[in-house]
This record gives sequence, C-alpha cells and structure tokens, in this order.
Amino acid sequence: MVYYTVKGNTGKIAKTIAETTQLPMERLLKDKPVDIGAHEYIFFGAPVYNEHFPKAVLQYGRNQRWSGKKVAIFSTNIGWKDKQAIDEFAQIIASKGAHVVTILSIQNRGVMSWTVGFGKLTEAEYEKARKWALEIQPKLLRTEDLR
Repeated sequence: MVYYTVKGNTGKIAKTIAETTQLPMERLLKDKPVDIGAHEYIFFGAPVYNEHFPKAVLQYGRNQRWSGKKVAIFSTNIGWKDKQAIDEFAQIIASKGAHVVTILSIQNRGVMSWTVGFGKLTEAEYEKARKWALEIQPKLLRTEDLR
C-alpha cells in the first residue's frame, strides 16, 4: 500500500484498505519516495486536484520501476474528472510495465468539497473501499491474466 495525501482523505481511505487487507502502508512524500521493488502487487492511492493527481505523484509514477507489478489504483476526489486523472497515472505506470488491475474512485461529497476541494468522508465511502479491497486482493494474488 502506497499512498499520497494532501488534506487527509486519501490517507484515511488508505488506512481503511490497509486494515481490511492486513497490508502495511507507506506514505509517499515529495522528498521521500517509497521503494516498490520488493512488491509484486500494490494498492496505490492519491487525491485528484484540478483534474490530475498531484505533480509529485505523476513524477513518482515516471521514476519507479513498475515492470511486472500488479497495481490497484484508488483516488479520493470531488467527482470532477476523477477517471481522467486515474487514467493518466495508469497510462504512465503501464508504459513502465505495470499491469493496472482495477481502479476505485471515492467521491467525498461533503459540504466543503466543491469550495475548497475536500470534505468529510461518509461511512458509505469507507465501506465502498473495504468491499473493493476484499474483492480485488485475491485477484492481485493470482498469477494468470486478470482482464
């Protein structure tokens, strides 16, 4: 589990997924990249701002060795061009050899989400993340083609 968070919502969803899957989580920081070398599969999460993942996340995607890694990508967002942002990151890591298995978009629809870009997550959003993690983890462990 690798995640990047700015306002905290992505970190909260990452923690939920990590607890559900019993995987360790590592926070990606601008000045402290996370080494994914030893991992065969990765849950990767980041927030969407201004229709993209943060620049630090995109740069991380370009700089890592993704060859042979199976990746499940999740994002927190306000529902505006979230798929576009996830697809952009997925294309970057796929060009480096990653196999993107699936994606999850968590839309925080709190009062503040449209005005300042973040809102309070609801229990339904946490439950969506739990269900997704439980569904996708066995698929990440399989060796055959997942699509």
